[in-house]
Amino acid sequence: MDSYKNRPNKHNYEDEERRGRFIVFFPFFSAIVILLCVFYGLMAASEVAVVMGNNTVAFYLTPFRVDAAVSYIQMNRGKDINTNLIELFHRKDPEVTYELAQRAVQKRATNDALVWFKRAVDLDSHNTDHRKAYVTFLVDNHLFAELREELLARGGFALNENWSSRLYKIGLEFVQKKTPRGALPFWRAAAVTSRSWSHVQIEYASLLRTLGQSDDAHDVLVKCEKDVYAGSHCREALYYFDINEPTPPGYYRDEILSIH
Repeated sequence: MDSYKNRPNKHNYEDEERRGRFIVFFPFFSAIVILLCVFYGLMAASEVAVVMGNNTVAFYLTPFRVDAAVSYIQMNRGKDINTNLIELFHRKDPEVTYELAQRAVQKRATNDALVWFKRAVDLDSHNTDHRKAYVTFLVDNHLFAELREELLARGGFALNENWSSRLYKIGLEFVQKKTPRGALPFWRAAAVTSRSWSHVQIEYASLLRTLGQSDDAHDVLVKCEKDVYAGSHCREALYYFDINEPTPPGYYRDEILSIH
């Protein structure tokens, strides 16, 4: 009888097990609740700071937010900012790095702008605004080696016909210096951005032929002669190409450079 009374109670074991699990998980649950409260509290405080017009406070309260970082950079263009904190949270965010590039341009920090622009474009290669701003920066600062690499990587993406004469002019300098291969990425991009401009297409074809790429040059003119606007001129150029009397690269420079 005594031995029966002293047997362990199954229900007691189950109660103890539940109690043990509760004791183990309660601190984790409490920590999660506290973190969520802190997180939403910071978010709310950050929104209040934005309404009050204090973007700096909003950023320091929620430095992980992209919109807070962008506003912080934009509203402090002429002041010092915490670049290290921005990089900690947004090193791989194209919008934030683009804003840092624009800030560097305003401060005339060319090397910094180059780094930020390239990173922004590499992070989001499909963003047309970022690409146009980067190419504009490279052209305006005469960073033609970097521009050449960029055009080799992404061609004429996001650029329109307004770029043709500028890109042609840069390439023309290589042609005039008797180093025509250097002109190739510039004239290729110019041709891509102005498919209906016969002068640019013919110049690009002439350059390809000069570089020993006669088949590619022929293909450029064959495509061009199908264009509604450039067709007749390219058809004529193709005729002279076929009888081995092509115009040399640079032949139409006056016509092209007269259009800005």
